[in-house]
Amino acid sequence: MKRFAKLGRDGRKDLALLGLLILVAAFLRLYRLNDVPPGLYHDEAFNGLDAIRILQAGWHPLFFEGNGGREPLFIYLEAISIKMLGASPFALRIVSALVGLSTIPMLYVLTKLMFASVGSEEARRIALLAATGLTTSYWHVHFSRIGFRTILLPLFIVMTLCLFWQGWFTGKKGFFLGTGVLLGMSAYTYIAARLMPLVLLAFILWECLKKSWATMKRRGNQLSATTSSGDSGQPASQVPRFSDRLKGALLLTLVSLALFAPLGCYFQTHPFAWSGRGKDVSILAISSEYREIILATLSNLGKVLRMFVDQGDWQWRHNLPCRPVLNTISSIGFWIGIVIAIHRLNKPQYGLTLLWIGVMLSATVFSTDAPNTLRSLGAAPAVYILSAIGLSILWAKLTSWMGWPTVKWLPGLIVAFLGLGGLRTYHDYFNVWAYQPETYYAFDADKAALARRVIQQGQNHTVYLPVEMYAYPTVTYLLSQVYTDAVSLSMADDSMSLISGEEKAVCFLSPDNEGGHSFILLDRASQSKGTAYILSPLDHSLREMLIERVNQESTFELRDSNNMLIAYEWPFSSPIDFFSPYVIPPHPLKADFNGQLRLVGYNLAPYEVMRGNEIRLDLYWQAVSKMKRNHEVFVHLLDSKGQVRGQTDVQPLQGAYPTVLWRPGEIVPDQYKIKVGPGAIPGKYTFEVGLYQKSTGQRLPIIVDSESGLLDNKITLGTVKIIGEFINASSIPFPMKVNLGDEIIFRGYDLRSRALKPGDTINLTLYWQARKKIDKDYTVFTHLLGPDDHIEAQHDDQPQSGRYPTSIWDVGEIVKDEHRLVIGLGVPSGRYELKVGLYQLATGERLPAYDQPGLRLTDDAILLGTLTVDRN
Repeated sequence: MKRFAKLGRDGRKDLALLGLLILVAAFLRLYRLNDVPPGLYHDEAFNGLDAIRILQAGWHPLFFEGNGGREPLFIYLEAISIKMLGASPFALRIVSALVGLSTIPMLYVLTKLMFASVGSEEARRIALLAATGLTTSYWHVHFSRIGFRTILLPLFIVMTLCLFWQGWFTGKKGFFLGTGVLLGMSAYTYIAARLMPLVLLAFILWECLKKSWATMKRRGNQLSATTSSGDSGQPASQVPRFSDRLKGALLLTLVSLALFAPLGCYFQTHPFAWSGRGKDVSILAISSEYREIILATLSNLGKVLRMFVDQGDWQWRHNLPCRPVLNTISSIGFWIGIVIAIHRLNKPQYGLTLLWIGVMLSATVFSTDAPNTLRSLGAAPAVYILSAIGLSILWAKLTSWMGWPTVKWLPGLIVAFLGLGGLRTYHDYFNVWAYQPETYYAFDADKAALARRVIQQGQNHTVYLPVEMYAYPTVTYLLSQVYTDAVSLSMADDSMSLISGEEKAVCFLSPDNEGGHSFILLDRASQSKGTAYILSPLDHSLREMLIERVNQESTFELRDSNNMLIAYEWPFSSPIDFFSPYVIPPHPLKADFNGQLRLVGYNLAPYEVMRGNEIRLDLYWQAVSKMKRNHEVFVHLLDSKGQVRGQTDVQPLQGAYPTVLWRPGEIVPDQYKIKVGPGAIPGKYTFEVGLYQKSTGQRLPIIVDSESGLLDNKITLGTVKIIGEFINASSIPFPMKVNLGDEIIFRGYDLRSRALKPGDTINLTLYWQARKKIDKDYTVFTHLLGPDDHIEAQHDDQPQSGRYPTSIWDVGEIVKDEHRLVIGLGVPSGRYELKVGLYQLATGERLPAYDQPGLRLTDDAILLGTLTVDRN
C-alpha cells in the first residue's frame, strides 16, 4: 500500500502545472513592484526606517514599539533586503512578494498531504485547485505587494500545519519538534498569529472527543480493537497510538513556549505591547454593554460572510473597495466546500480546515472595520482549500456526466481556472485599482513625489524642509537613500558657515503655509551621501517674514499627478537671515530626566490663541548619555484646575530621529502642536511635559531642582491664554463705570430678578475691563448685605471660577464673570443691598473703587442696587 502522505509521486504533469502556477504567481507579485502600489504608505516606510536603524545603530529589539507596536521578524527580513538592495520601496516590498510566492507551493504540499486519504486523484485535484486559487487571488496578490508583516501569517500557518499533520499521523517526534519551532516563531510575525495555537488546540480537542466517542461506541457494539482508524486511510497497524500523539502535542507545546519565552517575558514587563493594539481595534472598545457587543458581533459576522459573496473590504489600502475576496467560480466552490466539509466533519482534514478558517476569521469578526482583509489574511489558504473541495466535486460530477476522463482533462481545468482568475485579478489590480486617485493618496504617493523632488534639487542645492514634511515616515525613508545621517546643527563645528556659505539653497513650504517653524537642513557632502541637520525653531516673526517672502518672490509649485499642490518651492540666496541657529533657548530650563537627557529650554508661541487654532510648543532636549530605548514625549494642556484639556504623545521629531541615536551632549530642538477644540473654555492654561516608555506607560523621573534633588515625573511650564468671546460694552444690560485702582474698570452687570425667597439663588453676571496689563490675580467678592451690613449671602472667587484670572486680561478686554449667591433659609424678609468689588486674597486688601466723578466708594464696594426677600 502507499505510504501516507508521501511527496513526489504525482508525476511530471503535476510538477509542470505547479511550475506554471509559480511563474504566474511571480508575475502577479513582482510585475512593476517598485511602482504599484504608487508611492509608499506610512506603515511600510515606518517598518523600513526601523530596518535602517537595525543596520546603522546595531539596534535589535524583540518588539518594535512605534506605530502601534509591531512583531519583529518581518522588519529583520526587510533589514537584510535593504542591506542588499538599498533603501527603496522595492527593497521593502520584495520581502512580501517572495513570502507570498513561497506560500503557493507550500499550500500545494499541505493540501496534498491532508487529502491523501480521500484518494490520490481527488487529492491532486484539490491541491492543484487550492494552489491555483491562491495564485490568482486578488486578496493574496494585494498583500504580497505591500510591505506589511501580515503576509508572513499564511506562510507560517501552512508550514506549521504541514509538519503538524505529518506528526499527528506518523507519531514521529521530529515533525512535532518542527511544528513547535514554527509555532513559536509565528509569534514574531503578526498579531493575529496568536490565534494559531487555538487552531491546533481546537483540532486536538476535537480528535480527543472523536476518540472518546469511538471508544464508547466500540464498547457498546463490542467491536474489535483492530478496526481501521478511518482517520487517514492507514491500516490500524500503521496508525500511531493516541497517547503518542498527545505526547507529541506536549512536545510541540514545550518547544513553542521555549521559543516564545523571550517575547513573552518582554510582554510581561511591557503589558501595553501585548494588549495595546488589540484593545484599539477590538469590538469591546465599542461598548461595555453585552447586548451591544453581541449585536455588533452578529453584524460583523454577516459582513465577513458577505466578503465571500458580494461585498469585501472597503479600505483602499486593503482592496479595490467592496470587491469580494473570491471571484464567482471560487465563491461557488467555497460554499459547496463548506457544505461538504460539514457533511464529512468526522474526517480530520475537513474538521481542521473548518477550524482553521473559523479561528482566523475571528480576527476580523471581533474587531472594528469588518470585513478587514488585512487581519483575516491568515484564513486565505483555508478559504481556497474549501473552494478547491467544492470545485473538485463539481469537476468530478461534470466529467462523469460528460463521459470525460477526469485525470486527462485535469491540466485543462487548471489552465482555464488559472487564466480566468489571473486575467480578472490583473485587470482589477493593475488596470483599475492602481490608477485611482484614492489609491494614490492612500499610499502617500504625494509624499513620495515630494521626497523625489527634494532628492533631485539636493544634487545641486542645499534644501530646507519643514520638520513636519521631513518627519513623515514616507519622506524620511526615501530621503535616507541620500541623507544617511541626522544630527542637530549644534553638533556641527561649522554650523554658521554651513548656513552662511551656501551659494544655492531651496526652501519648501506646505501649500497652506503651515510648514511650521522648525526646519531640517539637507546638505550633501558629496554627490552620493549627505546629512540632515536639525535646526533650531525659527522665531515667530522670522517665520512670518519667510512666508511673506515666499508669497512675494518667484516660486515653483510642486504638483502631483492629479494636479494637487504638494508644496511651494522657493530658491533663495540668503539663508543666514532666517536659519541661523539659536543656541540659547528663549526660556532656559534645567530638568534632568533620570540622567539620560535634559530639557534645557522651551519657547511658546503664540501666547494667546483662539478656539479652533493650534498652540505650538518648542522644546530643547539635550542628550546626557547614550540611550538604549526610545522614549515618547507627552505634552498635556492643563486648565486652571489641573485637568488635561488637550494632549499629544509622540516620539521626538515624530520618530524621525529616535532618542537611541542621540549623541551625548547633542541639543535637539523639537516642536509639538496641540489643537484647541472649538468647545474649549476660555482662560489660563499651562503645559505639562514628560517622557515615558510607551509599552509600559512608566514615566521617567525628573530632577526639577538640582540643589534639593526634588523628584517628579512631569514638569509644568509656560502659560497660554485661550481667548474668550468678544463683549461689546453696548450689550451690557445695566452699564456702569467704576474705576478700581486705576487697573480695572467695572463696566456693569446683569441681574435676572430682584424679588427672591429664602433658598433661591441669585444669578449675577459682572463685566470687567482691564485698563492696563495686570500682574496680580485679584479675587471678586459679591455680598448680599442686611440693614446692619451683615453678610446674608456671598460668593468670593477669581473671575470665571479661577479660569480667567486678571493677570491674563488684555488691555481693553471686557471679561464676562458669572457668580451664584444662595440665600439661606433663615434669611428674614426685607430689603438687602448687593455689593461687589475686588481684593487681594493674600492680604484681604480691596482695590480702591472710585465712581465717575472720582469719589471713593464706601468700603471700596460697588452698590448694584437693592433686592427684596419675601418669606411668604
